Amino acid sequence: VQVDYHHQVQHEFEYIYQVLEDNRRNYNSLMRGIHHHERQIKCADGSSIGFENDNYCDCVGDGSDERSTSACSHVTVGHRVFQCQNDRDTWIFASRVGDGIMDCPDGSDEK
Repeated sequence: VQVDYHHQVQHEFEYIYQVLEDNRRNYNSLMRGIHHHERQIKCADGSSIGFENDNYCDCVGDGSDERSTSACSHVTVGHRVFQCQNDRDTWIFASRVGDGIMDCPDGSDEK
């Protein structure tokens, strides 16, 4: 009995691709429902689309979707990316946003 492994593997890859594509569509549909109040933005590096300040780092290349949270602090480490609301001269690291310690004079990093 001769087995055609090429076609069998091709069929399995097509099935896996379809499952992944279905999962992507379901995820995007779910995210539109969950994130209806968040603003969807294009990542600054052009890599993908993210939701602004939803506390999830969608823009893993540059962290541009989470400038007001600490969700992308692993990407933006060493960059002062959060500007205090009432003190435009004060910028803090993303890792200090939402950490329970007020770094901005007005406390805007903890709101």
